[in-house]
Amino acid sequence: MAQAKSADELFATLARRIEDGDWAAGARMPTERELASHYEAARNTVRRALRRLEEQGLIDRSVGRGTFVLGGRDSTGWAFRRRIASASPADIMEVRLIIEPQVAALAAHRASDADLNRIEATLRQSLVAKGLAEFEHWDGDLHLAIICAARNELLIDQCRAINSVRNQPAWNKLKQRTLTPERRNQYDKQHTSLVSALRERDAAAAQGIMREHLLMISEQMSQALQD
Repeated sequence: MAQAKSADELFATLARRIEDGDWAAGARMPTERELASHYEAARNTVRRALRRLEEQGLIDRSVGRGTFVLGGRDSTGWAFRRRIASASPADIMEVRLIIEPQVAALAAHRASDADLNRIEATLRQSLVAKGLAEFEHWDGDLHLAIICAARNELLIDQCRAINSVRNQPAWNKLKQRTLTPERRNQYDKQHTSLVSALRERDAAAAQGIMREHLLMISEQMSQALQD
């Protein structure tokens, strides 16, 4: 059993194991509890290390699904995620506006009952989230749950990579400037309407609500950058 006294040490250890191929691309990593036990580390230390791995594009974490390896630093997937990490908020939102409304329409047709239950459970968490960090976490998971319900693995991989930008400091700083209580209320209403449209299998409504929601976010970010 190996000890890791800090999040930095654990991050370096786990990153090295990924790069050495101990966990292949696509493999499910051990749980936080298992990693904490193996490395004799506190759970919050493990969580911080995993967050850094996610920020570096080495893993993908999804509530209800687990933590998956995306590849080493020399992998195509990692290079793609690094490119996304350096993209401007305007470029990110433009891509999301192109992709996610159509994904929502696909999800309305393809989502299983289990998918819809997962989406609704994530919505409930986002509605009661306290503070920006918690809301951003559940907001990201809600969008990702909808994307997963579209059941297109290529789209899922692309959208997961784009979703990882939420971990970037610049993105968080911009959201702090734009997410007022009034706008949070608007987002909650749009999310609720979107999930209702998915449950009703109304693809046109789901697509329209998603586009309206993302367009609002894009315009608010653009305005914040100009101020």
